[in-house]
Amino acid sequence: ARRGDHRAALAAYRRALARCREARDCVLSKRRIAETLEQLGRYSEALPLYQALADDKREPHTAARAAQRVGRLLARAGKRDAAAAAWRHCLLRWAEEAAAIDCLADLVRQVEDNARVAAGGSTKGADRAVLALLVELEPKVRGRFIGSHVLWRAAELYRRHGQRHDAIKRYDALVALYPKSGLRDDALWFAGKLLEQSGDLPQALRRYRWLLRGRKEAWMVGSYYNQYMDNAQLRIGRIYFERLKDLGRARAAFELLAHDFPSSLLRDDALLWLAKLEEQAGRKKHACAALTELVKRYPDGNCVRRARAAATRLGCGSL
Repeated sequence: ARRGDHRAALAAYRRALARCREARDCVLSKRRIAETLEQLGRYSEALPLYQALADDKREPHTAARAAQRVGRLLARAGKRDAAAAAWRHCLLRWAEEAAAIDCLADLVRQVEDNARVAAGGSTKGADRAVLALLVELEPKVRGRFIGSHVLWRAAELYRRHGQRHDAIKRYDALVALYPKSGLRDDALWFAGKLLEQSGDLPQALRRYRWLLRGRKEAWMVGSYYNQYMDNAQLRIGRIYFERLKDLGRARAAFELLAHDFPSSLLRDDALLWLAKLEEQAGRKKHACAALTELVKRYPDGNCVRRARAAATRLGCGSL
């Protein structure tokens, strides 16, 4: 198979199936036969094999993937409704399997295509059709692995159309129902951004702090390395500085980011904001110290030019 000799591979897989003794080996052999037939373009032969695998409870991972391939082959054959039914079956029966994500993506794409066909090629209404699907699916898969992805897609659609309240509601539901989901931190970040845009600063700060909580709780791997954490810390500082005029809390937020996030690319940004804060507070010496630290520690950073201009304006000396 690795050499691309699919006919020889098919024969070998069939011999393996004839000789297998363990259920797992037999299921795997059937899957490889179906996949090889598909690679050979023998779709009508591959389809019943995938259908049988999709109903085999012995290997849920293989069954879920087979259900997704059933949908793909039915769609290829022009059987759009049957394909959608196969993907829906995959979602509901194998909701705990990673393949359910692909089944959801395929089903959403099919609903979008159907909406365009119904509208004579126009894309108007496609998002409404997808939202209707997601709203219908969500209670059926609530609490299961795929449920967080259904909520995420719904939240993203609402956000795209400027429906902040509905988007935040879905992001918050994702966080509450799926605290271990890989989408949790993303949901907290976007909920915080939307709340900030709508002027609800206390709730925005709350979401950012929830996101940052994982930084101290994570062990070895996980949320500690999330890409949004230093961004959230910077947003906290800027909200206190620019919006709430609380220089004390803003200073603490900027200093924490500058000195306690060793892998962050925003440490120089934090120092630049700290310098702006100290200048506004009338503490020129402290502002110059922040600018000096920035230039010394991050000479190749994107904040150096602005730091030197600020230093010149403040009379900090040559940096």
